Amino acid sequence: AKAAMKCEIESLESNVADITDAREAETRNLQKELAEKVLMQKEMSTLKSEVSEITATKEAAMQALASVQQQLDDAKKAACHEEEQLQRKLETVATERDELLAAKATMKYEIESLES
Repeated sequence: AKAAMKCEIESLESNVADITDAREAETRNLQKELAEKVLMQKEMSTLKSEVSEITATKEAAMQALASVQQQLDDAKKAACHEEEQLQRKLETVATERDELLAAKATMKYEIESLES
């Protein structure tokens, strides 16, 4: 009976040791998983920061592009306005030239009339 009891106690002690080892292994696994999750959260946080920076850079680029587009539109309007002014000046000069040529022809005719 003592031998059976001793055998039973040794079996129980072995079971307790096995359970303790299994618990320690499970604890190590859980700690490892937790460390991996913490690392993943840090990586996600870094990625979120990078996305925020990229988004801010993109928004700044879009604003700069809109500003350049506005400047280009303004320059086109100014160029069109200048072209219209130059066209009006050319028309005025052409009209004045025609008037001068007509006056010259008239004067030439009058001089020829006086000479004869």
